[in-house]
Amino acid sequence: MPQATLSSHHIRLIATVASVTMLAFFDYALVFYLKEVIADNFFGGREVMWLYSMQAVGLFLGAYIAHPIGGFLLGQYGDMNGRRAVLFLSLFGLTVFTLILAFLPTYQHLGVLASILFILARFGQGLAYGGQIPSALVLITEQLPMRHVGFGCGIVVAGALAGLLFIKFLVTYLVGSLSYTDMLSYGWRIPFLVGGVLSAGLLLSLKLLKETPISTQTKDRHDTEEHTLSAMSFDGLTKTQIQDLANTNIFNEDKQVAQKHSFLQIITKNRLSSLIPAILVSWIVLSVFIVIAMIMPELLNINFSISESNLIFGSGIATLFMMIGCVFYGYLADRMNIGKVMIFGGILLIVNTSLFFAQLRYGGELILLWSALLGFSGGMIATLPAVLVRLFPSKIRLTSIALTYNVTYALVAGGVPSLLAFATFHLPLAPALYLLWVGLVTIFLSFYIYYLPRSERDIAR
Repeated sequence: MPQATLSSHHIRLIATVASVTMLAFFDYALVFYLKEVIADNFFGGREVMWLYSMQAVGLFLGAYIAHPIGGFLLGQYGDMNGRRAVLFLSLFGLTVFTLILAFLPTYQHLGVLASILFILARFGQGLAYGGQIPSALVLITEQLPMRHVGFGCGIVVAGALAGLLFIKFLVTYLVGSLSYTDMLSYGWRIPFLVGGVLSAGLLLSLKLLKETPISTQTKDRHDTEEHTLSAMSFDGLTKTQIQDLANTNIFNEDKQVAQKHSFLQIITKNRLSSLIPAILVSWIVLSVFIVIAMIMPELLNINFSISESNLIFGSGIATLFMMIGCVFYGYLADRMNIGKVMIFGGILLIVNTSLFFAQLRYGGELILLWSALLGFSGGMIATLPAVLVRLFPSKIRLTSIALTYNVTYALVAGGVPSLLAFATFHLPLAPALYLLWVGLVTIFLSFYIYYLPRSERDIAR
């Protein structure tokens, strides 16, 4: 049984996984914040419209098709070979493809071939990133003492937000310091080079981490079964005796265990207790993260007269305070029932969203203050990763989480920004209504989460 307190190993684990999550998100999300420069460099700008439209195809393939595929494949690998192995492979893949993007020749040098190479590199990034968040959360949850799981998950989610904040700072600095010509020439390569080099430096730290005890036990049991079966000698047995042996419990029990823990059964028989809550949890996390931390400035710019500097600074403030909120809510989830924390977080999100948009309608002079409060209330998403891990048995945990999280990501990230932008043109408060709905669903889901078992045995099942 894990210790009740955080050891130096646990602290090093949290710091390493949070750092990996920060740099992985930095590497992956750079494309979205440099899309105009990338469009001009790899897709001929707007001069060749058919080629320019390929950028959308590349982003679609890289973000919304590659994610579920990579998540499923890496999840399967992780359930058989360990969570640390998947986290290492994810970061390694992101490092390689980010460095490829940093040195990739542009349309000016290779023509259409540059566009194709960019799309392939982006697809590779999507495959690698599909396993990063799920493996990070499972690794943390299965290694930390139960009373510190919420805090650990809060730090990891804050790590992703730190990666986003790093992007905003670096891209804003480069755009303000370089001319657009310089950005086209070499400036856009700097963030990819920085991300790739820093990620490469973290790979060694990951190799020094220990595998989770739960994953090690599962792998050892699987290896023992295979070794036992392979070591069995059938010399001297007749065909009838071998057939009788094949029908005995030693094989039937294995078959029953495999059937009990099959991924298909989770989808069909346990959809109410596992799959649907997992999808709702993923939807809440991704909706709050994307709307508050990523696309809010663009949505506000449609109908509200706010200076660009206030929008940029307000977005940074919201992201920073969401990081603080993640740590706070994670700590709170270790001290109280997560269902109660979710009710509190959902109510606070509803209240702060209402007040944020109310003050915007009356001038928005206090936008920075209310951005901080809205961001802090969004930190309630840190309570949910530990719930996600507890919904699935350890034998198929990483596959299940990776697939449900990444499919939900594809739907939310692929649809919500466009739909909200369209709706905001006709209804200025559309983002507020969406966040209010998220808050209500959080409160509704909390009544189910309240009764979820919470013990070391439940995590190890």
